[in-house]
Amino acid sequence: IGSWLNEGDTATWTSLMSTLLNSKVDLLRSMDLAQQSMRSERRRDQLDQVMSDIRAGEGLADSLEKARALTPTGYNLIRSGERTGKLPEMMRSVARLYDETARTRMKRMMALIEPLAILIIGGVIGMIILGVILAITSVNEIVV
Repeated sequence: IGSWLNEGDTATWTSLMSTLLNSKVDLLRSMDLAQQSMRSERRRDQLDQVMSDIRAGEGLADSLEKARALTPTGYNLIRSGERTGKLPEMMRSVARLYDETARTRMKRMMALIEPLAILIIGGVIGMIILGVILAITSVNEIVV
C-alpha cells in the first residue's frame, strides 16, 4: 500500500510541476508549490533536500536521484528534459508513467481484495443463517 501511495503522490507532484513549469513559473517556486500537494511527510523532506541541492547548483535529475525520489526511468526522462529544454513535457511523461503504475497497482490490489471480501461476506451470511436455524431448532426442542 505504501508503494501505491508514493506512486500516487509522485504522479500528483510531477503533474503539478509540469503545469507550473509550462506556465513559466521558475523551478524552485514550482517545486515549493508542488511540494505542498504531497501527503507524505517523508516525501516532503526528500523534496526539501532536493531543493537545497538545486540551490547549491545541482541539476534536478541529479538531485532527485541523490534523494532516491523516483525510478531510474523518471530520472532519465527528467535528465532528458533538462538537456533538451523540454522539462515540462518530460515531467508530464513522468506523471503519466507514475499514474499508470499506481492504477495498475490498484487493479492488482482490487483483484486480491474482491475474493477476500466475497469470502468474508459469505461467512457473515452463513453465520446469520446458522444462528437462525439453531434458534428455530432450539425452539422446537423446548416445546416437546
